[in-house]
Amino acid sequence: MWCGGCRTRRVSVFPCMSARHSALARARGGLRVLTEDEIWAAAKDVWAVLPLSKIASGFIQAHRIAEIVIKERGSNDFLGVGGTPRVGIRRDFKVSHDGLVRKDGKKIPPPTSKGA
Repeated sequence: MWCGGCRTRRVSVFPCMSARHSALARARGGLRVLTEDEIWAAAKDVWAVLPLSKIASGFIQAHRIAEIVIKERGSNDFLGVGGTPRVGIRRDFKVSHDGLVRKDGKKIPPPTSKGA
């Protein structure tokens, strides 16, 4: 079974951190290569201000991708159809102080293989 999309950090957090880290590194060091200590300091600074909504989004995306994988009975053939799967985060959720909340107030159960 394919589970690469189920890794929450790869889904949302790392891409967001990477872009912010690159911008911060350029602001601090220009075009020079930062030292190891500067890289770690920038990573810590990015993590400290990373919105909770980005972390929550990664978990929601992983959950919804897992549902697709279960529906497809473990196949990842859906990845070759129409590009990256859209899972409706912006459609279904709004940013809150604590991360993201569903617009309709529903609770999300864990994915299961029932009915697959």
